[in-house]
Amino acid sequence: MNFGELINAIEKETNLGKSETNYVRNCAISGKLILLQSTLDILSIPSEHVLKITKTLCEILVANKHMEETVLYIFKIFFDKLTTDYYHEFNFSSVKNSATAQKNFSKILQSIFEIMKKFISLNKMQIGQTQKMWEFSLYFLIAKIYLKAKNSKNANSNNAFSKEKILCGIVESQFGTGFVSTIMDESTILGFFKLIIKNSLFQENENLKNSKNNRENKYNDRSLNISLDFFFEILKLNKDKEKVYKIWNLIIDETTNQILNEISPKNFQQLIYSMAKFVLKNFFHLDYVKQIFEHSFFLGFIKFRIKQKFKYLGDIIEIVTESLKKIQDAKGYGEDVHKKVSEYALDLLKTFGNNPQVYISIQTFKAFHAVSVF
Repeated sequence: MNFGELINAIEKETNLGKSETNYVRNCAISGKLILLQSTLDILSIPSEHVLKITKTLCEILVANKHMEETVLYIFKIFFDKLTTDYYHEFNFSSVKNSATAQKNFSKILQSIFEIMKKFISLNKMQIGQTQKMWEFSLYFLIAKIYLKAKNSKNANSNNAFSKEKILCGIVESQFGTGFVSTIMDESTILGFFKLIIKNSLFQENENLKNSKNNRENKYNDRSLNISLDFFFEILKLNKDKEKVYKIWNLIIDETTNQILNEISPKNFQQLIYSMAKFVLKNFFHLDYVKQIFEHSFFLGFIKFRIKQKFKYLGDIIEIVTESLKKIQDAKGYGEDVHKKVSEYALDLLKTFGNNPQVYISIQTFKAFHAVSVF
């Protein structure tokens, strides 16, 4: 069976009549997605079938909310493969076919973007107004491959035909040179946060145990939504700590706080935890941290309504402790830095007390030795 017959067979075998229940439909679509993902794993898949699968995935994305995260995950894996030398047809490492690979890659990438743009209801300038989280996700995935290419040493080389330069050129021609700035605008991000809080479902009984095994389980580290994970990947690739802290300030701003809290207090609290953990893990800057994540932040966390709040506190405290210890152990820091660390550790003492309704219990967080180290 050739590729065309395979794709047609997948379409035929997963078409159901209108009388079928939603459950059966979802099962059929799940089967279709498994087959499509497996097909995208084939190294020698021709361009025309890549485009047909892209269109099918977009159609499922638009029509079936239950499959949204699955489709987006498939797109994520596919983009990762497409922008490396995974597929034979777009393999720039092949000296024999490098010119053909360049031409094929340029053509397929433009065609994929054209297909996606037909399904997106708003252009990039209006993305903050969309009511569809998957539209944000597609833009985030495009921004990710763009920033990854932009950060590559090949993007700054004299080779005008490197994969990274071709990719950056196509993204800029399709979405504009200020593409990343547009989707990182504060009004766009606020629109995204509203959607995340409104539409995300998080199981309250997940991750209640704080055991070592649970902390190391990747399923215990899931965020509110896969779109938020994509957003975090962009922030990491953007490498702008000041922008990251501006986004944090946006979340905790009094007006924003009220808007997001009214949509869903528990999801808003999940967002605060996810963002705090991300910032501390990836952009730990002592001057910022000691101002923003001081004792009142931890005391406020105790008032959260989510059941996981003490586990989450433990996660954040662990990151803070490890980061402070790294600074303390590192060579080359002067007395002024060690003084800041000591002052911060002393401030964190204010979070401890005997009243569990108001303070963090020293007994509960025996591992929090930030003050004892310094």
